[in-house]
Amino acid sequence: VHPYMGVGSALKKRGHEVIVITGAHWQKLAAKLGLGFHGFGSADDFEAVLKHPDLWHPRRAGRVVLKFVVELTIRPVFKAILELYKPGETVIVGSTLAIGARAAISFAIVNAFSRYSSRG
Repeated sequence: VHPYMGVGSALKKRGHEVIVITGAHWQKLAAKLGLGFHGFGSADDFEAVLKHPDLWHPRRAGRVVLKFVVELTIRPVFKAILELYKPGETVIVGSTLAIGARAAISFAIVNAFSRYSSRG
């Protein structure tokens, strides 16, 4: 999350509206940087993942990441992006694990294209 907060801060300084979509744990940092925030889950959820014994295991960590970092974030991120998306204005920056963001981008592009095509 930290590199994306830095990117968001730089974009904000250049006059762009920035909304960070991530777990509730990061709300204070976003506020400190003056960034908009759309959170999901709770700080306790984040702490539970960090304390999961398999998160730091060399062979079992992948399952924990897929379950708690990817699987549980897909829907809330997808939903938030569709709610906040502004055609022609929205730029999404996210990690390779931001599957919900990737799905929302694909959905928004296809949906926008189909609306444009039907006016043809």
